[in-house]
Amino acid sequence: MSFHVAFISSVLSVPVSAAGREVLRFVFTSGETLISALFTYISWHSTIAVHEMGHYVKAVRLDALNARILPEAKVAMNKWLSTSY
Repeated sequence: MSFHVAFISSVLSVPVSAAGREVLRFVFTSGETLISALFTYISWHSTIAVHEMGHYVKAVRLDALNARILPEAKVAMNKWLSTSY
């Protein structure tokens, strides 16, 4: 992901005086730019989702969830852990 973010940020920092309109048009409409933007978007949101799921798992393990949903969450986590190995 670092390569893609570096590519996009380096393209965005190109001054207009250093590159003509044709060059900038090519760069911003190239497949690499579009793929890099899509990859960055997906990676960013996937990383946040996994991070937040970690908070949920930790809350279940520490019994820090609402008392109404904690028993169901513990059953679901135990079921998931027993089938994933």
